[in-house]
Amino acid sequence: MRKAIFKYPVNYGRNELILKEVHKIVRFAVQHDHLFVWIEEEVEDDEGFENASGPCSYTVIGTGMYYTDSNHIASCEDGDFIWHLIS
Repeated sequence: MRKAIFKYPVNYGRNELILKEVHKIVRFAVQHDHLFVWIEEEVEDDEGFENASGPCSYTVIGTGMYYTDSNHIASCEDGDFIWHLIS
């Protein structure tokens, strides 16, 4: 099994991404004034995005926002703001 890192755009609030069952977020950052996550996924030799497993939900919140029953994954700085990625 090989791995690859893919970049996905995310926005403030809830985001649904179609990902492989086995995946790991390796970075959450601002690039060119937009929020992105970089995700490591296991891929077969000849497969592409069409073989994704299903939707995964991630939420981007600002500092001081409340959340429940979720796990903090990463935070990133965007000018005067700090954003937090939770699952």
